Amino acid sequence: ARDPSILSKGLAYHNAAVVEEWKGYGDPPVSYSMEQGIYFALQLKSWFTGEMTERVFKSRMLQGGLMLLLLVIGWLSWRRWRDRLHFGEYSLVMLYCFMLFFYCFGPLTYRYYLLVLLMISAVICGKIILHSRLKDFNIR
Repeated sequence: ARDPSILSKGLAYHNAAVVEEWKGYGDPPVSYSMEQGIYFALQLKSWFTGEMTERVFKSRMLQGGLMLLLLVIGWLSWRRWRDRLHFGEYSLVMLYCFMLFFYCFGPLTYRYYLLVLLMISAVICGKIILHSRLKDFNIR
């Protein structure tokens, strides 16, 4: 049997987990995902005011706004320089930027999420190295 509410239940569960993580555990309360300093949630938590639910909501709104801004910047830059850019390479760099913004400004990021960025970085660095090596041999 299909449950159409599974997405909303999953989002509600994730929101509850984020709120509890922002409140912290133990006495004094500690948030283990924020203590490592791998993303900006600790700063966002201190910048925003109100109950934790409100702070998390504001953090999600900031994240969403930045993602939309990045989308507009990416689209405008593509329109301006499309004749000088390779679509696949530009898309790969934009994917990296989107993932970076998503993880850095998200209200809850675990360290293993950053493996995605590491893998995309490896592909981008590999393309740069390969491109420079092909130029050394006059191959294009």
